[in-house]
Amino acid sequence: MAVQSFCEVAVLLLIVAAFVVAGVLCARLISSRSRTVDAASPEAAVGRALQLQVVVTTSFVFVASLDDSAVSTLPLPISFKILPGHGLE
Repeated sequence: MAVQSFCEVAVLLLIVAAFVVAGVLCARLISSRSRTVDAASPEAAVGRALQLQVVVTTSFVFVASLDDSAVSTLPLPISFKILPGHGLE
């Protein structure tokens, strides 16, 4: 059971790290391409909007993955035992 928990944590952390790396690389690529156009041009505005969308999406996926990894790896403080007499045993 300990090996399974360790592997699950490792995989979930790798997924979170992959999303962060991909988001940062995309944001940097868009930022570097936006610097080559005039700051007042419509293309620059589109680049800034796209960069904002990438950052927001990456942040949301990062937080959701972090939350998922925390929920799936932490033990529950409540025991979900089926009580006798309820017809579910």
